Amino acid sequence: MNTPCGTPLFESMARDPGPGGGGARPRGACAIRLTIVLAVALGWGTSSRGEHGGWEFQPYRIQAVLLLDLPGGVGERARTQLVEYLCRRVDATLAPAWAFELKLAESRDRAAVRRYLGSTEPTEKPAAMVDQHDKLLLLAVRATATGFELRAREYDAYLDRWGRPLARECRQGSALAEQLFSLTWQTFSPVARLEVDSKDPKQVKLLPRGSALPNGLEPAVWARPGDVFAPVLRRTLRNGQVAPNGITQIPWTYLEAVAEKDKPLAFRVMSGNRQPLAGRKQGRIEQLAIALRADPAATTLYFHSRRNKEKPLVGYEVLEQRLAGETAPRVGISDPAGEVAVMPGGSRVEMLLVKHGGQLLARVPVVPGAQRRIEVPLPDDDARLTAESKLAAVREDLIDLVARRNILIARTKQKIEKKDYAAAQQLLRKLDDLPGWSQFDSGLASSSRLIRSDDPQVQRRIEKLFKATQALGAKYLDMTPINDLHNELRGAQRGN
Repeated sequence: MNTPCGTPLFESMARDPGPGGGGARPRGACAIRLTIVLAVALGWGTSSRGEHGGWEFQPYRIQAVLLLDLPGGVGERARTQLVEYLCRRVDATLAPAWAFELKLAESRDRAAVRRYLGSTEPTEKPAAMVDQHDKLLLLAVRATATGFELRAREYDAYLDRWGRPLARECRQGSALAEQLFSLTWQTFSPVARLEVDSKDPKQVKLLPRGSALPNGLEPAVWARPGDVFAPVLRRTLRNGQVAPNGITQIPWTYLEAVAEKDKPLAFRVMSGNRQPLAGRKQGRIEQLAIALRADPAATTLYFHSRRNKEKPLVGYEVLEQRLAGETAPRVGISDPAGEVAVMPGGSRVEMLLVKHGGQLLARVPVVPGAQRRIEVPLPDDDARLTAESKLAAVREDLIDLVARRNILIARTKQKIEKKDYAAAQQLLRKLDDLPGWSQFDSGLASSSRLIRSDDPQVQRRIEKLFKATQALGAKYLDMTPINDLHNELRGAQRGN
């Protein structure tokens, strides 16, 4: 059963008795029919109009596949009622921005729909289902002991992207059809073209697809405060086809819709990168953004060495970023598997700080629930911590050595002033026996050869630590004061 939502459906509805009996038409059916006829006449329902009229005139060509797991007579009644109701609601509220077709999952599709709805991260393209459409909406209704379970998932063919599955429960059969329509709308992820604000690179403008169509997706409908979009780059070839590996989500970057008083909805860039978005268009590369639709849930971060993906990083601290002066609450510490769970918080986008040994390693934006697991490559900081621990002990030894040296120098000067040259000579011998700069520098060089990292960034930090400690040793273990003291003793002895 393949039902394009349009005139045939409303003709069948016109023959059915309305709420008042006597074959009355459903309220608003004539107006809906007129809108659809005008849309077809003006070309709004065709992709060619969108191609020549611009992005904002392109409707979404949506294929919906409905899987029903309902018992006996309930299933037979639901087949007709759910399909007709869903098509009627889409036509009444979303046409012509949606060119919507709905079909029931037949035997060959039922297993595929279940697999896609249950898979955590599908990798295959549902080519047989989506055909020439822009989006595929998979819908499922299953009877349970307490009512009905509804599940839905979207596949966007334009961006070759699966959305997260959404799930709802319905206790009353009378509300099932409207709940299914509501879930269909919540699963839909609008796509928009992205332009960076020339005045503020942290703000962007989004031009949603189909926004210029009658009953188009107005900003108040397609995006609301708190909604999050993922920026995506889509690169095409000369023939208009998508290039191999031509669709890339901009990493560690999200766009959050924010409301400002008496101003249009704005979009704030939340990113762990300094300059995530290009200010100018680049040839055949489209800068797009797609809404993230997901139920709030935990997201697991997996910290691993960026030089070795199989090596988990343990003991890395995750904090919530707050305003300057505010204490950053701790989210957690990576466990022996290198994982830490991030739960939904007060904001859809959680900006997290990753630290190790007090060193800030990364800023990571996360939308809890939008992804089940995120791999975070980080510098393997263990060698740096080993170096810090070793050099801390070296600096303590240096402080002790400098203190002993200064005491001996002061006592030697007192003996010279008292003309107790024998005692002064004895103290000078003790000074000469103390470790000097050459021994100190040799020990540092030996330790630096043993403590190495295969990560260039970490190795540079280690070398910086050793150089700083060498500078301290060169400053406080200078032999000039001891040499001057020897000269002072010889001069005093000759003077007598």
